[in-house]
Amino acid sequence: MTVPTKDSVPSAPEPLAGPKVSAARSWWRPRLSRRFSWLVYGLGGLTVAVVYFAPPLLPAVGLDPVEGELDRRFAEPSPGGFLFGGDQLGRDVLARVLEGGQHTFTIALAASAIAGVLGVALGLFGASMAHRPVLGRMVTRLVDFSIAFPNLVLVMVIIGLLGRSNMVLAVSLGLFFWPVVARVVYAEGRRVLTQDYVVAARLFGVSQVRLMLRHVLPNLASVIAVVCAFQFADLLIAAAALSFLGLGPPIGVPEW
Repeated sequence: MTVPTKDSVPSAPEPLAGPKVSAARSWWRPRLSRRFSWLVYGLGGLTVAVVYFAPPLLPAVGLDPVEGELDRRFAEPSPGGFLFGGDQLGRDVLARVLEGGQHTFTIALAASAIAGVLGVALGLFGASMAHRPVLGRMVTRLVDFSIAFPNLVLVMVIIGLLGRSNMVLAVSLGLFFWPVVARVVYAEGRRVLTQDYVVAARLFGVSQVRLMLRHVLPNLASVIAVVCAFQFADLLIAAAALSFLGLGPPIGVPEW
């Protein structure tokens, strides 16, 4: 029987080398990403600041979003007159854009808050019912039914019954745009519940409510923020569509 020597034993294969990243590329890529993120935050903050702080200053600079001058109907944009031109009634389009942004943003923000609260609550409830599959399936079926039904039709019915106002529009939009948030929170909540630290907390006797609020919900904060941001954009478009159909804010209120 021969004893294997050092030279006769095959060496382990060398690990495959990954794609090489140059030092310069590894240096500027994270910095560029960070600067782009701050640019996006800055543009978003500037938009919100202009929308909410510019309308109170309109009378001081001589801009009126409501009163019009018939001799300036469809006026062309000019530095000495209307910067954005005039509409069919001779009103300043720039003043109406600034004033209308405040109303539209407020409606979309309120509706996003309502939809977010409802969606997070129902999504967490459905995820916490993993040990009771009947209740979990009831929540998922409710979400599926709400997604399949045309939301704008229900919103139009409510506005037709209760009348046109910013509050009615925000509440009706929020009540019927929660299913997407609930679906994402439900799926991510089920995933987080399988993590080791959550299982360990359950084994230590942590109650179900405390488990969802202290261990699951904080880990879903980033996901909820992204979904609510997309919902905010969808609600802006939905509010504009309802206004186009004559079901937006009361007549005479500037909005987008």
